[in-house]
Amino acid sequence: MVNKYKNDDGERMKDESKTKTVFLKEDTAVLSYPVSLFIIVLSAALVFTMIYLSVGHFSMEWNRQQMQKTVDSIIYQVETLIAYADAGSVQTLDVSIPTDVISVVFGGRFIQTSDHENGTIIRDNHTTHMISYKMKNGQQYHSFAKTSFMGINDSTCAVLTAGTHTIILSLEKIEGETYVKIILS
Repeated sequence: MVNKYKNDDGERMKDESKTKTVFLKEDTAVLSYPVSLFIIVLSAALVFTMIYLSVGHFSMEWNRQQMQKTVDSIIYQVETLIAYADAGSVQTLDVSIPTDVISVVFGGRFIQTSDHENGTIIRDNHTTHMISYKMKNGQQYHSFAKTSFMGINDSTCAVLTAGTHTIILSLEKIEGETYVKIILS
């Protein structure tokens, strides 16, 4: 049996594996340091990029949810007005529309166009119950109410843009049909 810790003269040898554990004396460690540093920096850059992109998405989704809450609140107020008030009744609401919303249409809907900022709004018998809003990223959302909406007169839609508005809900009866006129004050 050969003793690996003694040489031919019987003197004790140093264990070679223990002397190679010094980090800077190993040639491969010096070469792998820039590569591992590059991988760490690249990974960190990818993580920060993903966070940056997701923050924008979460912000847009937050504004969409806030807009939907505003629309639901308006629908609730309109349905309460119809249930408990007579024609000619008026109610005032303060409405806040997020900056990511281009416009909100009461009593109509958008026609899809390639230009996100501008769009055509249509109004017909099928859209008078709709509340449509269009986001800056081009997405459109619709909600429906039990009553019909109109703008200043019965052939127009009420359109709101981003910002804080005070609107007047006026209950109107036209030819036996109940409408809610939305007026900016």
